[in-house]
Amino acid sequence: LGAAQGYAITSPRRFGAMLRASAAARLADDASRSVHALEPRLSALNGPGRGEQFAAGLVALGCLAAGLIAPQGFAAVLWLLLAVSFIAATLTRLFVTAASFDPEPEAPPLADPDLPDYTVVVALYHEASVASALVRALEKIDYPGIMAQTPQELNRLRA
Repeated sequence: LGAAQGYAITSPRRFGAMLRASAAARLADDASRSVHALEPRLSALNGPGRGEQFAAGLVALGCLAAGLIAPQGFAAVLWLLLAVSFIAATLTRLFVTAASFDPEPEAPPLADPDLPDYTVVVALYHEASVASALVRALEKIDYPGIMAQTPQELNRLRA
């Protein structure tokens, strides 16, 4: 249920999605830097190495020479490579789109003792007219011990 300044009551799935959305940039940054820390040769953080620069230079010189020696043949090969790349990208997008229609598997429900403890705090001030409706709404929440108020009741529910 939405509240004026955020979510008052939410599901674990929605809470996880909100958490990932709020910390996405930090998580991505941490993940990209952890690859460099664990295996620097797999990371592009430092840019291309000398060998990679040399290989790229050779490829560029080869393309230039092929373009000067046989421009029509070079154009045909270049067109073929671009066409294959376009078809591969299109097929990849189609497969990803088709895979996204597969419903996300539901997580198995947890047993009541395995559920985390939550505290629901409801602050009321001069709101006697809505208090009984609020209590009825809280009682409808499907969560064990939602109306437990004392430490003894909470301990009894955990047992």
